[in-house]
This record gives sequence, C-alpha cells and structure tokens, in this order.
Amino acid sequence: MTPISTSPVIESGSPTHAARSAAEPPPRRRLADRFVAAAIVVVLFAILVALAQAWAVRLEAANAARMAPSISNQRDLGVALARAAFARPDILPVYGSSELEMDIANRAPEFFRNAPDGFEVCPIGRRGASPLLLVEKAAAAREAPAAGKAVVLISQVWFPSRGETLANYAGNFSALQAMELIFGAPISPGLRRDIARRMLDYPQTLAGTPILDQGARAAAQIDTLSGRITYALLVPLGLMQTKIMELQDHFESVREVLAAPHVPAIPPTDPALNWDRLLATADTQSPIYNETNPPGLAEAWRGVSEMPTSTEWRDVDLLLRTFRELHVQTLLLDIPWSAPRYDAQGIGAGLRDAYYYSRLRSVAANFQVPIATFQDHEYDMHFLRDPHSHLSARGWVYFNRDMDAFWRGVPLPDH
Repeated sequence: MTPISTSPVIESGSPTHAARSAAEPPPRRRLADRFVAAAIVVVLFAILVALAQAWAVRLEAANAARMAPSISNQRDLGVALARAAFARPDILPVYGSSELEMDIANRAPEFFRNAPDGFEVCPIGRRGASPLLLVEKAAAAREAPAAGKAVVLISQVWFPSRGETLANYAGNFSALQAMELIFGAPISPGLRRDIARRMLDYPQTLAGTPILDQGARAAAQIDTLSGRITYALLVPLGLMQTKIMELQDHFESVREVLAAPHVPAIPPTDPALNWDRLLATADTQSPIYNETNPPGLAEAWRGVSEMPTSTEWRDVDLLLRTFRELHVQTLLLDIPWSAPRYDAQGIGAGLRDAYYYSRLRSVAANFQVPIATFQDHEYDMHFLRDPHSHLSARGWVYFNRDMDAFWRGVPLPDH
C-alpha cells in the first residue's frame, strides 16, 4: 500500500511559491553582489596597504639621519632606507666595500656622525661588494641624492681576477635592486642594456626570479625588435612584482628602525675641523703596517697580469655612466697599493702606474670627475692597516678631508 504524503503540495502559481521567488534574487544579481563584496574587500585591503606604506615611509624619513651612518644589511640589500637617507640634503652617500665596515678610528660614517661640518656620511656597500653591485645599488635609488653628490671608494683588489668574483657577487646580490634597475630606473635603454649584459654573466643570481631573468635578457637585446617587444610586455609584470618586493622591504626596514638603538646626538665642540691636529692624533692610532706573510711570486704576478683585461674596469665605467645619467656629482677616492709588498715581488712603481693608476686617472678624465689616487702614499706605512687595502686611522683622515672639500665645493687639498 503506497503511503500518502502529508506534505503540502505547492503549485507554481500558488502565493507561497511566488513569495519565495520574490525573496530569492536571480542568479545574475547574486553573482553581481559577490563581485561588489569582493571589490569592497580589495579596495579596503589596498587602502590598508597604502596607509601602512605611508606610515613606513614617514617613519623611515623621520629616522633617516639617525640611521644613515650605521652599517645596515637592510639598506644594503633594499631600497627604502637608502631612499630615505638620500632624500635629505645633508647626507653624502659613500659607495665602497669592506673598508666601510672595518672598526677603525676615523672611519667616515662615524667621523661625520652628528655632522661636524654640516653633513653626515651614509655608507653604501659592504664586504665583497664589486663595482657591478654598486651600479645596481646606485640605479635602484631611481634618482639623485638630494645633495646631488656621491663618493666612490675604489680599491685595486677589485681588478685582479682571483676566482672570488662569483662568490662575492652572489653573496651580495639583491633581487629587489636588480628589479628596480631593470624595470624602474630612469636610465637610458643603452645603459640598461649594457648593465643587463653584465648581470647575465651571473645567471645563477637571476634564476630564482623568473621575471627578472626574462627582463634582463630582454633588456640586453633591446636593440632588436623582439627584445623591445618582450621588454615592453614584461614591464607591467616587473613593476607589479617590484612593488610587492618594495612592500616587503618597507616591513623589514621598519623592523630595523624600531630595533636600532637611539644614539644621542653630540654637537661638535670645534666649529672647524683641524686636519693637521687630526692627522697628528691619527698617527698615534695607526701602527706601522708590516706584512709577515706576503703572497707568492706567481700569485702576485698572476693577479697583476690579469688587471688590464679585468671586467671591473667596464663596471666602473657603468657606475660612472649611471651617476652621470642620474645627474650625480661624483668623487673617486682610491685606496693605494702597499708598495713594499709589491716591490718585493718585482712589481715596481712603473708597472703599478701603467697598469692601474694611469688608467684610473684616464677613466676619471673621460667622465670629468675629480679623483685622488693617493699614489704618493704607497710607501706611507701608516696609511693602510692590512694587505687587503683597508685604510688605517691615518688613511681615513686623508679620505675624510677630501670628502669634506668635495662637499663644500672647494678644490681637493694636496696630499
């Protein structure tokens, strides 16, 4: 026997069915409502991100003078802290490598802390930094420092090829700075092409960021139609990824700023820097450098013989071209050779001048930038502190004196 259902039968034309139909929106309207809700969430999230970024930028700017002289891994690999420092007209960027990190008396960032002559020094670079890495850091800033000036500390150890370049480059490489250079830096296509070609000499550093890898390859072929089309298609994606990486950089930069100790400002006691007195004091802080374990003859000659063909010469050209296009006045300060060390290996003053100093002066002349080679201090045993071209307290005073003159726009003093 078939059971009889007691549930009411609602016919399509009944009032109850009509009420339900009226209460439920049509599918298109439900889909539109979901799109509106999603759009509201996206807009609110974008506003939140924009507010967070604006707060981070203000925090970085407010602490730029305090953070500028300090050694900062985040500033060295990112862009936010460097841009905050460069926005101040009283900060002079100084590009270099390991000499900027050495705990030595009179090191420029500490010497000029609290602006004894109206400016502070912001170190850019760290141990193992090469000229190509400094190119990427300079271009990643996207504009000239507010002061319009920068100093580059050059070391002859950049130029002999000793099999360390790849390790140093990879260990100091910043994907964010490379992205800024390839997709955002206001440099000419020709300069971007030449830098990209050098970056492609280290494909391992690009492989982890596909858009960067493809962008560098396209920029390197910008002279061709396919290269221009590929690069144009990649730019929007590259800028989007760069923006995401910039947000991450802001987050890490804020963490560093909040964690950094507050060093009280000490006003200068002497309104004028007495360089003679500073040199006399530095002499007591700079023991005579006497190398006890010089390199073997074959090693020394191999390094020097490779110097004329070193790719780092081309990278120095790229760095100066970048500063020129960004309208940055540049001063080159060269850390001299330790003459006794190389004299003992038969690499005399004439060879050092022909292979290095003369060429360095020629590079500076080509770009019409001032240079101090300190070649006349090769035999000054108080000028360096070790065989790796690290300045002593005395050497730093000479460098600081030239930076001060460059900042004030007066001729460099005689050495």
